[in-house]
Amino acid sequence: MPSEFVYPRRQLLKLGAIGGLAAATAGVLPVRAEARPPEIEVTELGPGVSPFSLASGVVVGDTMYVGTRTNIPIRVVGLHLPTGEIRSVSPIGGRLTTQALVGDKEGRYVYAAARWSGDANESNFSRIDLSDPDSPVVEPLAQITQWDPLAITISPDGLVVMTGATDAGKLHCYDPATGTLGDLGTPDPSAVWGRSIAATADTVFLGTRSSVPGSSATRADLFAVDRATGAARSILPPEFAPEPELRSMAVIDGLLVITTGRKIALLDLADLSSYRYFDAPRPAGRHPVGRDGKIWFGGLVIGELDVATGAFRDLLPDGITYGEIWGMGLRDGMVVGASGMGHVVEIDPVANTGRYFDLVAAGAPVEPQQPMSVRAAGRYAYVGGTNAIARHDLQTGEIVNVIFRGEAKDMRILDDVVYTCQYSDVGLLRYDPKTDGVDPKLVAPLPPGHNRPSVMHWDEPSGSLLIGGQSDTLGGGSLMTFDPASLEYSWVINPLGDTQWVRAVTTSGQQGDDIVYLGGQTADNSAGSIVAWNRRTSTEIWRVEPQARSTGVFGLAVLRRHLYAMCSRGDFLVLDRFTGRVIHRANHADLAIGMTTLETHRGKVYATSADAVFRFSPTRFTVEPIVSGLNVPWYGIPRSDRHPESGDFFTLKDRQLIRISIQG
Repeated sequence: MPSEFVYPRRQLLKLGAIGGLAAATAGVLPVRAEARPPEIEVTELGPGVSPFSLASGVVVGDTMYVGTRTNIPIRVVGLHLPTGEIRSVSPIGGRLTTQALVGDKEGRYVYAAARWSGDANESNFSRIDLSDPDSPVVEPLAQITQWDPLAITISPDGLVVMTGATDAGKLHCYDPATGTLGDLGTPDPSAVWGRSIAATADTVFLGTRSSVPGSSATRADLFAVDRATGAARSILPPEFAPEPELRSMAVIDGLLVITTGRKIALLDLADLSSYRYFDAPRPAGRHPVGRDGKIWFGGLVIGELDVATGAFRDLLPDGITYGEIWGMGLRDGMVVGASGMGHVVEIDPVANTGRYFDLVAAGAPVEPQQPMSVRAAGRYAYVGGTNAIARHDLQTGEIVNVIFRGEAKDMRILDDVVYTCQYSDVGLLRYDPKTDGVDPKLVAPLPPGHNRPSVMHWDEPSGSLLIGGQSDTLGGGSLMTFDPASLEYSWVINPLGDTQWVRAVTTSGQQGDDIVYLGGQTADNSAGSIVAWNRRTSTEIWRVEPQARSTGVFGLAVLRRHLYAMCSRGDFLVLDRFTGRVIHRANHADLAIGMTTLETHRGKVYATSADAVFRFSPTRFTVEPIVSGLNVPWYGIPRSDRHPESGDFFTLKDRQLIRISIQG
């Protein structure tokens, strides 16, 4: 570490593991071992990661309304397009995000549905009355507790129709005339999700998502549901049969437009068996809007399809950055898109010109997101979130948001260069703060079909990054190997079998050792194997599933001849890493009721859960307390990281980055 490297003190508190001083910043675990408690300092370093992130957008009149993502509370923010100013900020009920946002045809209301927070007094289905656009009024409508809303539409006669996750694609509806919720049935009970939706005066169209392990469905489907009778029939064009989901759809000028990935079909509403199919030149499968024989699609850019000629083109005005479009609309001849990276674009498709609105600069509120990952080395600590990683300068306290597409599920820092694995299906990115400014570079794709990376591990002897991942739609997991020096990569599909994701990866760190230890989880968290895998020969050495109650395995660490493992319901195991024999077991659900990760430092194994950091005695495997009361709303797997120079640990408390200095 350079001699000038210093930490700013900021909010510092000296903690002892049995003292009463801990309550102000971090709780102290009860002592359950005979070892002398370590001395602990906990320093708060500011909000973890705080970009403005959104997951939906709809144009009503002259305003684009966007729904925030991973903030509390969820807000619907109104950007007045003629002036470029935020005119309204409307908190709504629910948690995490709302992808379900729609305006009615009269321009009076915006309807919003979000995942339920668990608050018995909270409505997570609301509408916003826009009678006074500068002072909109949020009207709670209902509480949705049994499913997670993902898609919403309004029929020409005003019926609000919704569908979503964990509900087998049931069609839910809200009648504004009576103020009641109802349903239109479940066209395919074997479906996993309802993914997209559209409606006419007499028919509702439903696009489903395919299975994950545990479901009998195999691929997506498209249904036409008669509103009067509830009768449903599949109208899926055969070109879409292999697809895992139908991502978006809309009714435009007498056509039902369906999209997913590069596939687009235009079905004639007068004869649904008659359709035109197109392969788009790039992924274009989100939020179609259209008029006058043109259809526009969101994606990494906004693309245009000429219905008459079948010609595609990208709208690429100078000075416009798209990012990832999560909502579309039309206004006065303009195409408007809302980017998950926190901005809105307004494009003139005829002149190929555009305007760009940074929502924070326009007045949108900024609050810490739910974090996903944390790493620290050299001058910086990094906290990963949605569409951004926050770079914390440990000398000055400056926080810089590095904005890019996707979710930073895990990171590693090698020679001050950050490598991050990005969901969904973005890939492995490289970011060098000395040369890249705020512009990470893609260095490797993810394994085909395995869109969700979960964990990264650096194996020093082989000079390789090892990345464990999963497929959201196919089931199974993957182990990817990446060499930062040569940029070469390879992968193994389903090393744990075709129903287990790879949730934990570690190695011994010893020269010449080809064994990788993998922890698995099934989609329903009913099983999780621990496997010793020879990466040179791609063969399994041993496999065990020794938990008291079979669950996912999220923490693995090697210390000498022992393999430590933490499971998602608190089961703790110590195995002989050469044979897989269990030599110690315990349950620490009081400290780690959910997912827990492990790492080694100075001859001990440390554990991090959403509420606590603790470690284990290397001789008796008993718990040695560090801090508790962290209460971190991780958007995924809890993380901490040890700074390689200082030895301090970095993690979060609530949504704040903290440093934990441990003496002893």
